[in-house]
Amino acid sequence: MRVRQLNLFEQTQDEARDAALNLLEDKRAELIACAMQIAQEIAQQLGTVTSPAVLVRLQAECPEAVAGVDRRFMGAVFRRSRGWTRVGWAAQGSHSRPVSVWKLTDE
Repeated sequence: MRVRQLNLFEQTQDEARDAALNLLEDKRAELIACAMQIAQEIAQQLGTVTSPAVLVRLQAECPEAVAGVDRRFMGAVFRRSRGWTRVGWAAQGSHSRPVSVWKLTDE
């Protein structure tokens, strides 16, 4: 039986992104679950949320969990399949770069 090796170049951009996010979810499950909880709390209180807002609380509440971790794990927090809708952009990133503004879909 011949096993076909997955080639990332054969995937669409969305498939490649989803595959990377799935790997992140497996590797950083506890951190992502904590960030998702914080994101939901902020969104329920304020109506919208951004990843920098979640990171500020996450660093305050669990500094050892985020120390040295690449911040791109936040992409796994705001997946549309988890009930998030992008509603705009805000200049909150490093050097005032735009970041996505999210709201809970059912809100």
